[in-house]
Amino acid sequence: MLVFLFVQVRGDRALRAFDDMLSSNLDKAMKKDGINVRGGSIIKALTKESCDGTITIHLEDGTSHGGFNAVIKATGRTPVTKKLNLPADVELHQSGHIVVDDYQNTGVPGILSLGDCTDKKVDLTPMAIAAGRRLGDRLYGGSEYAQSKADYSMVPTVVFSHPVMGTIGLTEKEAVAKYGEENLKVYNSSFVNLWYVSASASASASASASASSSLSHTH
Repeated sequence: MLVFLFVQVRGDRALRAFDDMLSSNLDKAMKKDGINVRGGSIIKALTKESCDGTITIHLEDGTSHGGFNAVIKATGRTPVTKKLNLPADVELHQSGHIVVDDYQNTGVPGILSLGDCTDKKVDLTPMAIAAGRRLGDRLYGGSEYAQSKADYSMVPTVVFSHPVMGTIGLTEKEAVAKYGEENLKVYNSSFVNLWYVSASASASASASASASSSLSHTH
């Protein structure tokens, strides 16, 4: 059975907020694996065809792509904060995220917030746990923890893509904006992942064995 996989992304490629080196290499790897990546795809509607049951994707630019047996939409997460009836002085972004300072304080004394519902933009459970522990230390740990706070600047992040990606710290664009291009030196290096080296070697060995076997039978 043939399987065709399409990835529709809003930007020019997936993971556009990550460092260009990471997102561009992932884009190349996905395309090399036969995945059809379509950039600039903002989905307007999905329809199910009555004739064969397949799904057609309609984009906001007026184009449509059909023939899909299944569509998985990665919608992201939206904090459900508007139902909390928070005081007006607790500032919310348009996205619904609660604005906090470095110590998890909102605009109202005594109301604190942490985790994915805040504007810290690090939607990772371990980071929320770390922020909660630092907050607990500051509130109940005595004077030695009076300045305890979570550090959001160096959070390691893993993307379970193929190949898997890992990153930490500023992207190159963020570093340029923060320190100025003239103050940076950027080093890039590339090498073949050993997993893919061994896989290629195994595939070559299998192909060689098949060819030898075939020749032997013909002989």
